[in-house]
Parts: sequence; structure tokens; C-alpha cells
Amino acid sequence: MGRSIREASYIKSVTNDSLGTIRRVRRLKDKEEIMARLSQGASDTYVELLCFVACLGYARNASVPFESSAEAVPWRIFENRGKDSVVNLVAAVASEDFMIVGP
Repeated sequence: MGRSIREASYIKSVTNDSLGTIRRVRRLKDKEEIMARLSQGASDTYVELLCFVACLGYARNASVPFESSAEAVPWRIFENRGKDSVVNLVAAVASEDFMIVGP
């Protein structure tokens, strides 16, 4: 049985008593400066940049594990921008487990 996308290393679920569980996409802390410069602080551009970096990393077979992360991006932002499918697709092909995105 495949694991849920919520268990992928770049997805972090945070529990908030008043809001329940909030899914967030982790970012590399040591790349924060360059990400901010490339996105110029715009949230639309930031989401696009994270999707691009995920696709580029997959295409180059360059997965980078990390322990510490900068402030995570709420999953709802990816959903609202229609980019959740990009993250799900990269997770499915990278893991070679298409059940990773759920039933």
C-alpha cells in the first residue's frame, strides 16, 4: 500500500488546536535568500518557483534531504493556485508510487 502525500519529506502536517491539522510545504532554510530574491517576495511567484525547483530537481535526479527548514508554505496556497497537482505529480513519479497521492 502506498503512503500518503502527507508523509512525503517535504510535506509537514502541523496540528493547531483551533484549526485542526494544517498541511505545509517545507522549504530549504539555506536557500531562503536566493528564493526571496528570485520571487521578489510575491506569493504567486514563490509558489511557482517552488514548483519549478521541484520539477527541476526531479528532472536532474537531484533530491536534497534537509533537517531544518524556513517557514513552511501552507498547502492551501498551492491548492488555491492550482499547483497542488504539480506537487502530487512530482511526488508520484519521484517515488514511483502513484498511490502516494491517495486513493
